[in-house]
Amino acid sequence: MARPRRRDKVSLSFYLKTFGCQMNKHDSDSVSQILLNQGYRQSQAIEDAQIILINTCAVRQKAEDKALTLIGRLALLKRKNPDLITGVLGCVAQNQGVDLLAHFPHLDLVIGPRNVHHIDELISKIRKKRNKVFSLDLTERISLFPKYNGYLKERVTCFLKIMEGCDNYCSYCVVPYVRGRERSRPFKDIFDELKGAASKQPPDGGLLLGIARDIAIKAQKADSTVLLVIDQAEELFCQ
Repeated sequence: MARPRRRDKVSLSFYLKTFGCQMNKHDSDSVSQILLNQGYRQSQAIEDAQIILINTCAVRQKAEDKALTLIGRLALLKRKNPDLITGVLGCVAQNQGVDLLAHFPHLDLVIGPRNVHHIDELISKIRKKRNKVFSLDLTERISLFPKYNGYLKERVTCFLKIMEGCDNYCSYCVVPYVRGRERSRPFKDIFDELKGAASKQPPDGGLLLGIARDIAIKAQKADSTVLLVIDQAEELFCQ
């Protein structure tokens, strides 16, 4: 008996716009790779996508304002295509939470920085039930970067996350409240991700790692794990 054919994810495309820092760009890389691994296609044009995701920044006011303006404009696309899935990721999502769903009724998804690895299952839930969903748990461990599957092809650089969050709670800074308490990644996870990236598109390792070593040594919180990663990376790239 033939297996029932599931709805083809290849027919669905996603558009992802990123505002903010390198951490957000790394999160967007993770989200894109997860969706590509699940059979979705990445669209370069927002009007052509069936899934639109906005990765937001709450540190810089201008970046937050731009993101909120773009989110508001999605209402027109939603009216034209009621099946369109729209979502907000990142620090604004964590900071404003479910209030975003009330303020922007056309949104389907709100997901914080610590929860981006749930993106595929949350989109699947929306597609099945057409419910609004959110995931904002700041206690989640730092997730592994998904298996590389062509996303970094022809890329010259990519970002590598070694830690998440902050414990300083400076009076002017929102980071501990939107990215959680400081948590470092295990060395093996970091180095496995590094090897995966290098196997797809090796950069000029000597130059980049020399700069990284200088930054790490000067940093107030440069610890043995950071320097160990750089030492291992130098062996990987510069052999």
